[in-house]
Amino acid sequence: MKECDFDDAVLADCRFIGCDLEGTRLPPWPCFTLLDPVARLRELLAQPWPGDAAEVVQALRWSPASTAGVAFDAKSLAAEYSVEVDGLRRLLEQVPNVAM
Repeated sequence: MKECDFDDAVLADCRFIGCDLEGTRLPPWPCFTLLDPVARLRELLAQPWPGDAAEVVQALRWSPASTAGVAFDAKSLAAEYSVEVDGLRRLLEQVPNVAM
């Protein structure tokens, strides 16, 4: 997968496995993509996720090591975990290797 364009897509709970995301256009906010999440799992788990949103990151423990990224829709996460979209954004703006 090279240079794909997901700019107009809404990706929710989508994993990119065994691929190179360089040159790929990922969807903009309110979607976001955690890049290289399995290798960064400890760093991601250490973040102050609002409400029960940390469950999303904890679930990454079962992702293959070759997971290049995981895309989420902030609106869907906010509704499912009863958190505010703005709170998610403020957190994600502080986390390295997040595409928004």
